[in-house]
Amino acid sequence: QYSVLNWQSPNGALEVGTIGTSRTLDSVNITVGDNTSWAGSLGCGKSNAPTDKYADPLLPTLAWATIAIAVILVATILTGAFFIIRLKRIQRQEIDEYFRQHQEVADAKRDIEANLERKEEEVGLLRKKLMKLNQQPIHFQGKPSTWSDSPDVLVEIKPNELEYKDVSSKLQKTMEDATITKLYRVQNQPLWMYYNFHKQRFRDCSMTDQEEEIQV
Repeated sequence: QYSVLNWQSPNGALEVGTIGTSRTLDSVNITVGDNTSWAGSLGCGKSNAPTDKYADPLLPTLAWATIAIAVILVATILTGAFFIIRLKRIQRQEIDEYFRQHQEVADAKRDIEANLERKEEEVGLLRKKLMKLNQQPIHFQGKPSTWSDSPDVLVEIKPNELEYKDVSSKLQKTMEDATITKLYRVQNQPLWMYYNFHKQRFRDCSMTDQEEEIQV
């Protein structure tokens, strides 16, 4: 059933009123009176004919309340989602920082442990060398056969001695124009013992044949 509305003026008040009903669009029952006005013609005591355009009806209070509640609910959900996302981001950053700091501590601890292991290996090797040296008796080489019984540290070698000729021959191999004016032998017992001590130490360190030839 359809209602037919028309601009009416009951009791001098202008308003839209129902002037008829229709069950179909083909026919309609309309009550026409002095208070009926049609678009494009005069009526209802108006100097200007009304139009067929009407203002949109206002929404009821319940509809506005429903819209307001929906807006508030959406705003609340968005605000809560924002704070939840922000909280999760902060927590994730804190977790990342926590693991980063603990990773640095773990790396430092691992480096220290590795250094301790290397130091322990070095100490073990040094102890083995010390034990080996302690087990070996100290045998210092006696004084050279060319040394004399003179108490002097510097002993002059005469040109007629074999040692003089040997030194002169070796010198001529590297410096043909060299001439020996005086030749002295250094007879320093502490220095000789020091030399033999280090020679023995080099041998204990498993030096190569070339190194042994040089140090001898």
